Amino acid sequence: MSDLTLLEKRAVGKFHKSRAEYYEDMASLLVTTNRKMLSIFESDSTRFEGTPRGVLSALWAQRFIDNGANLASAWQGTLPDQELSILYVLQDAGNDAIPSALRDLATMARLVDKMRAAVFTTLGVGLLALSLAVGALTLLPGFAVDALKASMDIPVSYWGPVGTAMLTWDELVRTWCVPVGVGLMLGVTWVVWSIDNWVGPGREVADRVIVLYRMVRDVTAVRFLMTMSTLTQKRGNVMSTLEEGLLSLTESNISAWFQWRIEQMLDRIADTGATTCEVFDAGLLSQEMYWRLRDVEEGRGFAAAFEVTSQYVAADLVPRLIARLSFWRWALLLLGVACTGGMAFWIQTASYEMKGAAMNYMK
Repeated sequence: MSDLTLLEKRAVGKFHKSRAEYYEDMASLLVTTNRKMLSIFESDSTRFEGTPRGVLSALWAQRFIDNGANLASAWQGTLPDQELSILYVLQDAGNDAIPSALRDLATMARLVDKMRAAVFTTLGVGLLALSLAVGALTLLPGFAVDALKASMDIPVSYWGPVGTAMLTWDELVRTWCVPVGVGLMLGVTWVVWSIDNWVGPGREVADRVIVLYRMVRDVTAVRFLMTMSTLTQKRGNVMSTLEEGLLSLTESNISAWFQWRIEQMLDRIADTGATTCEVFDAGLLSQEMYWRLRDVEEGRGFAAAFEVTSQYVAADLVPRLIARLSFWRWALLLLGVACTGGMAFWIQTASYEMKGAAMNYMK
């Protein structure tokens, strides 16, 4: 996107959420009207002038002319690289293959966006819950202790066990808040970095047992299956092999972690010749996804296996994944509320206790 103007970059961000409908519209126009791609771009740049679609259509029209009518190159940097990697391969099958490829991209885009929205919502709620919990455990005790000292001027030796415990906790927080805060910030920064970059034996374990990493793996696996389903279908006289499909993914802009997972599969292909489905039992697919893929592949081949498995995942596993994410959203939110409520109860108890301590002090 470095060669895009500021207006074009803003258009890319706004257009992203409507790209699935755009793919379908393009496919329908190409099939039913027999219009040329350049004609559609030029028409859209006029019809939608000033809107994200109009701004990008003008850019695509110029690129389409400059690069020799290469659609994927015209869209490069303005639509997701992993979706364009599919188009780069399939457009070699001829113009007749492009409409069906665009429909597949529309299906993939909708599913991926739906899962991504669920993941981001869960992460947002998790961050909110963490903020509530940290605020309740660190800020509220300090305010409560200061308020108790100001309203009831009695020696600490007269405080009860609840108030004394709160005072001790407040002193502990004041002593360690800076180093713990720095450590927490570093930890969160590392977790964010690790999602796309952490590889190796430790990540193998994390992808299986830690909810966050398992969630990222499952979302990526769904997109991977749909991508391979599209790439391995025969269109015109072109049909990608497994190795070609995987290599096309490595050439797109993917994370270091996803690159590592693809390379694991390519290594298995080099060892086995890609004669069995075992090359995909490399950690990216969950066991449920893998066994479904293997069962279909044994009877109908890889192309059908990817298609059937991706349909199964879209119809069955994705709704379950989203429901699981919904569970974690509520669990995290309730945890934050519980921490806040628990601290409020502690403060209330300390307040009642201090009233009794004040009466004893004045006797």
